[in-house]
Amino acid sequence: MEVNFLDKKLEKLVSNHTKLVRDHGTTVAKAVPKKIRDLKSARNLADYLLNYPGKSKELKDDRKGQFSVRLDDKVRLVFAPDEQETPRKPDGGLDWHRITKIVITEIVNYHPG
Repeated sequence: MEVNFLDKKLEKLVSNHTKLVRDHGTTVAKAVPKKIRDLKSARNLADYLLNYPGKSKELKDDRKGQFSVRLDDKVRLVFAPDEQETPRKPDGGLDWHRITKIVITEIVNYHPG
């Protein structure tokens, strides 16, 4: 899959191991490059979600259309389709097999504190 980033700041963070460790800890800093390699290795979103290890899921409610993958117990890598027109199934759901481009939108701690 083609993997893009929401902005240059996020792209720089992901490529800077020292800053990742400082901002999110060693476990996350080790996990981020692996998850990105896995995403890039997948043929499409379905291939990634079905064949690569890790807790990935399609999000709901105000994050509908986005996905997250667990980096540690609290931190998630969040991404969304980055297609010109998001492929959909007849029922309106996302067609994971036709999504071949994603944009990483954030690294977020869902359980701060």
